[in-house]
Amino acid sequence: MTEENTLPIYIIGNTPTAYLLAAKLMLAEENVYLINGQDPKDKVYNLSFHDNTSSQKTSLQIHTCSFMHQPARMVIFCLDPERINAGLSFFSAAKAQNCPILSFCKTIDSLFMGKILQKTIISAYFNGWLQQEENSLTFYGTPQGIQISIDEDNFYFSLIQKIMAKTYLKIKFNPDDTQNFWNDFIPNTANNLFALEYGPRLREIAKRQDLRLAYNGILDELISIIPDNIDIDKEQVINDTYLAPVNYIPSILRSVQNDQSKYLLFLQDTLQKQQIYNTQPFPFIKKIIKQTLKKLLSSVER
Repeated sequence: MTEENTLPIYIIGNTPTAYLLAAKLMLAEENVYLINGQDPKDKVYNLSFHDNTSSQKTSLQIHTCSFMHQPARMVIFCLDPERINAGLSFFSAAKAQNCPILSFCKTIDSLFMGKILQKTIISAYFNGWLQQEENSLTFYGTPQGIQISIDEDNFYFSLIQKIMAKTYLKIKFNPDDTQNFWNDFIPNTANNLFALEYGPRLREIAKRQDLRLAYNGILDELISIIPDNIDIDKEQVINDTYLAPVNYIPSILRSVQNDQSKYLLFLQDTLQKQQIYNTQPFPFIKKIIKQTLKKLLSSVER
């Protein structure tokens, strides 16, 4: 193994996606460090990782640290919307001079992180079913896998392809980041808004006509809002939703239960940036967002 291959991959974030990538790459014997912002001291994070796609359960000790202490082989940002600005403080430009920087962060402005860090940030999107409980993570599979917004001409293409292939997740490369963004945003938002209104019953959509009609209404409204040059395969989105695990609870429900509104505000802000959203009623999605924000606000006031 060359010295370059022993350089660490830093994953900055505390999201289920961060822990999934850390677990997958550790199992592939990559040198992984997780910067999760939870502990100022370097230590290990004990993770029980259950990969439901292979029926394997593994106990992992993921190395954590408070800063990038060595030159990086790759840096991966996996931050919640409310933690992006704070998470950027863990990044060291000096330690990331010669490596690719990927971002799985949820943001409509894919360039703002690069502007702050003065680095080229490669946007990436993960579409999958994850369930996290304290030190336990369950991976149920992924409809579309990972989309990365580069093509084969990118200087780091081969390295990124080589490293990400070790996760054994489906990897797609497409330089059209706008298309990739909406490919990720539409199904995730449809599932989250449906869950806010009807609870974690995604698997029941295929069985009940009333739920199918409700889901279709949400999905149709979302698709009508996006830019005209974006092509969304509605049938594929619906078919992927039918694959949701029986006991899967969308993460937005946990955020609302914990009185966290930043992800919901990210959804609303993204939609409001589309002019048509501000001129049309869109009764499904506006009602769900409004009543959820009202509930969150009332809980804060109490």
